[in-house]
Amino acid sequence: VFSEYVQGPTLALFRQRDPAKRDQKIVEEKLAEINRGLDVVEKLLSGKTWAAGAKFTIADVYAVPCWFFMGAMLPSFGMADPVGGRKKLTKYVAKVKKDKLTATILAEMGEAMKSFNPGQR
Repeated sequence: VFSEYVQGPTLALFRQRDPAKRDQKIVEEKLAEINRGLDVVEKLLSGKTWAAGAKFTIADVYAVPCWFFMGAMLPSFGMADPVGGRKKLTKYVAKVKKDKLTATILAEMGEAMKSFNPGQR
């Protein structure tokens, strides 16, 4: 679900990271697309422990990295809280941040991301 509805527009913003070269029209279109995608994600999340139910599945394998990139990139485009009051997504993100496996993955991805943002070392 994440890969279908939010990963593409989130990654499209990667090319827009430099404010001096940013095309605001593209940014606005992609942010709107991300919000619509997150609304779909909210409807499709199981509301249980993981994205598709009580167990960690391939849905989470896609969702966790996508969530990482959203959290890493969207604040620089003015979207500080992508969750935006979506209840099931709020619960899911909290679980992802606390779980030993997924928290480790997020931390490792954060370290790798620093190579793309040298000023954040």
